[in-house]
Amino acid sequence: PLFDSDDNPLGWLVVMGRKPITDEQLAKTLLQIFATRAAAELERQQSEAALRQNEQLLRLSLSAAQMGAWDWNIVTGEEKWSNELESLFGMELGSFQGKFEQFLALVHPDDRAIIHEAQRRTLEEGQDYRAEYRIVLKDGTTRWLTSRGNVLRDPDGKPLLLTGVCLDITDRKQAEIALLESERQLRRQSQALAELANHKTIAEGNLEESLKVVTEVAANALEVEQVAVWLYNRDRTKLQCVDRYRRSTCRHSEGME
Repeated sequence: PLFDSDDNPLGWLVVMGRKPITDEQLAKTLLQIFATRAAAELERQQSEAALRQNEQLLRLSLSAAQMGAWDWNIVTGEEKWSNELESLFGMELGSFQGKFEQFLALVHPDDRAIIHEAQRRTLEEGQDYRAEYRIVLKDGTTRWLTSRGNVLRDPDGKPLLLTGVCLDITDRKQAEIALLESERQLRRQSQALAELANHKTIAEGNLEESLKVVTEVAANALEVEQVAVWLYNRDRTKLQCVDRYRRSTCRHSEGME
């Protein structure tokens, strides 16, 4: 019988021949040796196959989640990226050279300080590594990533390795930015309505001055360059611009310019 290192049965080693075995003890000893070697080789192959399968499952999971893994050797400065992480950064597989400077060059210039601060908090304060930042791809496209990681230290507490993952959060950040912009516009519009409702000129009923208030408030609330009011003449045969407000110059005018 063939057994693995945990005494689990793997199979059988069978010997067949036309002549009887003359020295059964020698044959038994040799068979035990061969069986042990065969079992060890089978167990090794099974372990390697399981490892390859696990690695493949991990790659599939990382790819499906738009996620990549990385390791940073703090002692040597060398970085290792998974194939999925290179893809997230828009790089050809195998093109990352393992240099921190190469990674930092891909980070948006305004966000590089975020990376340095996250590293400082992790290495000096012992916090988990956390950073959200933008990267700029070769074609100029901007993507949002979030990184999470942990530091491994030696028995004396010296940091040796920072390891973690990156996740593409572009869709989430764009949704957040759109929501913030929508809320900001809503606040501007509410403020504009309140300003119009409480404006002294409108309350007094002066049409000409009221229209100026409307165009000015509307331009500021909508953040546009010009707002104009056009009115029909009495017989409704012609439109005339009675007030045009230019936001860049803060000036009102009448008619076409």
